[in-house]
Amino acid sequence: MDPLLQHYASSIVRQLSLRRMLFVQATGNFEDSQNSVFSAIQDIAPDATGLPTRLVRTLENSDLTSTPHTIMLTDLELIADSANASWLAHIRPTFVDAVEHGSLLLIFSRVPRLRLAVTAGSLVSMDCPHYRFKKPDQLSLDELMTNIKISDRKNIEAWSQGQPTLLRQLVNIARIDISNRKKLARSDAALRETAFRIFSQLGPDISTWLEHWVCQYDETPDKSDIPGEILEALTEAGLASTKESTGSIDLLPGPGRDIFLRALHDYIDSIVVPPERWPNMSASLFRLERMIRLAVKHAYVNKFGESWKQNLPVPCFSKAVSRALQEAPRHGTAETIPNPLEWMTLGELASAVETYCDQHGPLGEISQRVWKSLFQEVEPVRNRAAHMRLMKYGDAEIPRRWIRELKMRAPAAFSSQADYGDEQTVLN
Repeated sequence: MDPLLQHYASSIVRQLSLRRMLFVQATGNFEDSQNSVFSAIQDIAPDATGLPTRLVRTLENSDLTSTPHTIMLTDLELIADSANASWLAHIRPTFVDAVEHGSLLLIFSRVPRLRLAVTAGSLVSMDCPHYRFKKPDQLSLDELMTNIKISDRKNIEAWSQGQPTLLRQLVNIARIDISNRKKLARSDAALRETAFRIFSQLGPDISTWLEHWVCQYDETPDKSDIPGEILEALTEAGLASTKESTGSIDLLPGPGRDIFLRALHDYIDSIVVPPERWPNMSASLFRLERMIRLAVKHAYVNKFGESWKQNLPVPCFSKAVSRALQEAPRHGTAETIPNPLEWMTLGELASAVETYCDQHGPLGEISQRVWKSLFQEVEPVRNRAAHMRLMKYGDAEIPRRWIRELKMRAPAAFSSQADYGDEQTVLN
């Protein structure tokens, strides 16, 4: 058996025997988790746990409670990116029941828990202790790099950052009888391929956060600067390490930093499928902006009656009318446009709110200070969504938080009586 697989499989099974449920994040660590890792664990599990090992790819016609098993679930990466996401939301009761009947559950995922939690909020991995990968021990390294020159060995350890996939690839390249120049070219290609695959497994949210920090901040982050779930994922993927002397975090450590950074840019440029959070964020933005439009109309109508449109800020009103006549010429004139607010941008709505608050006080029972904070936070998110740029980490929560804030501050104005589910709010 591969010494690295032997090392990790033995450690995983030992932890599983103690904890009964275990989530192993293998992002970037193994090329083929479904076959090689499962085979390694299968060889060990019956002796270590006293239970037969079952690889679970579907729950159809599977009675997991009749006979205790060591259950290993390995295809979460595929499910997270497919239409089968609902499958994840329904497996939790089944697996918990199986564990209560004596089974052991091992979830082996190349996808971080952050992505899986987005895909299915009731994912069973939330119940599992998290197994943290350690770098290969000296014994397995010595066995893997038998007959490798000392100079090559040091380079391999430095460039691989202890990742099993890269270790194996670089060792195999070092053993080939070719020139050093060709070895270097093959090693660079292996690094690029592995790096791109790692970022694909991490997904858009984490990769975008990493690129934003590395490219826009000329400083080393402290642990407190990185959201915990992102730090967990980056650490497991070998893309972050803690400096023991200072406690700061080294992002993209090791001599392969430039290769990984180019692969990060290439991955982000290649994204054409909406990230998992995109539908929920778009729905929240839609809901929030409609709430704002209703609040503005309600306030202006109450204050000015039938002449409410003429009292909107002139620049905003003119631009809205111009768009309306261009997109819907049947309206004919400015006077016949039912609601010019429908053609205003979020920035123009902010101007309408500011004008009203300056002259008449709070709009919709919300003070000007609160409205200003809302627009400052929401407008950048709205612009990224409108121009199909990738979300930043935390973007999805901003419109949801402001929806809650408006309803909490002004329950009489922002009523949920006509909500459809939890996705629509209208103004009384």
